[in-house]
Amino acid sequence: MHVASGSLVVLALLLGQAANPAAEQIAGWVKQLGDDDFAVRQAASDALWQAGAAAIPALAEAVRSPDAETAYRAKALLDKVRVGIRPNTPPELAALIDQFRFGSDSAQRTALAELRTKGQWPIVLALLRSEANLDRRRTLAQAVAPDAGKVIRPLLEKGQLDDAQAILELTAVQDPGQIQLNTFLLLTGRLESAVAELARQQATSPQPEDWRRLALMSRAAGNMPAAIAAAEKSSDKYLLLNLLSEARDWPRAAAVMVELAQANPTATDHAAFLATFQRLAENPAGYAEALKTLQRPPAPDPFAPAPAVPLPTSWAYAETLLINEQPTEAIIALLDSAPERAAMLLRQRHQVDRLLELAKVKNDAAFDGAWLASLPAAPGDARLQAR
Repeated sequence: MHVASGSLVVLALLLGQAANPAAEQIAGWVKQLGDDDFAVRQAASDALWQAGAAAIPALAEAVRSPDAETAYRAKALLDKVRVGIRPNTPPELAALIDQFRFGSDSAQRTALAELRTKGQWPIVLALLRSEANLDRRRTLAQAVAPDAGKVIRPLLEKGQLDDAQAILELTAVQDPGQIQLNTFLLLTGRLESAVAELARQQATSPQPEDWRRLALMSRAAGNMPAAIAAAEKSSDKYLLLNLLSEARDWPRAAAVMVELAQANPTATDHAAFLATFQRLAENPAGYAEALKTLQRPPAPDPFAPAPAVPLPTSWAYAETLLINEQPTEAIIALLDSAPERAAMLLRQRHQVDRLLELAKVKNDAAFDGAWLASLPAAPGDARLQAR
């Protein structure tokens, strides 16, 4: 009996499928996605689909192939495998997966809820990982997080640490979830390997949102240089600032604070922090310049709520001086604009003579209504304002 060569190749592909195919097999199937024979291309697609997650790296690379057929088939397979659609996936689950992939926000939430009810956590994880919109992924993950906690405990009791880790990774979209994940990895002795794996992923296929996760995991592992390096590649300048501060790298922290202050010119607290970082970085010129910024009246913010007791504009300047161990200069700054605060500082420093001078107390002073009326009233002090 004569058998066409293409059919022999297809038969070999089908016979060669394994539960855990080797990388060489997967590479061969990917190559055959562009074969001239349709039957060979289709059999290679079926074999890669059956391989599932093991084929994802090779398929991700094949998507960039110059051969249009290879790229098209690789993308179609990658889209299915990444969200958990396999050849043996029941139709009702495949329908829920498609509802998530192509539905509205409410349809996505409904699909996730039904999948959770059915206990299909691997599919839930795959769907959330496939969501390219980071904000939407965070929102959906937060909706899933309460149920995730119920699932993790029995997994830990059964020793199913891989599944527990996968769910913790899913919910680590905000700091509390990341702390839980880091704690789990540290207590189970998995932190160093998890950091190494994420670092490898970021080196080959970097994801912007994962730089922050890598920074926090590296910090938990005690590798501050690696944490700082990852934070520098993230968009979170405040995380980078905190890590540099923890490492006491004041010059670099001051440089980051300069960027933040320039991006938020009306934020008084940014100027105050900048002054402090410049002093710690032993940059007197930068410190003096930041103090000058604090001495200027802040621009009004029409969206900020009015404080119950308005602070004098000089208070941020004086407070910064106090933090940077210049109490005398802080008191001088407050004498005219906020004398009641100056008096408080003089009292705390036991500078009685200057306090009495500020209160206009002399040896022959009469403590009468005229004297009381001459005292400065604290902002919001209704008792003194009504005297």
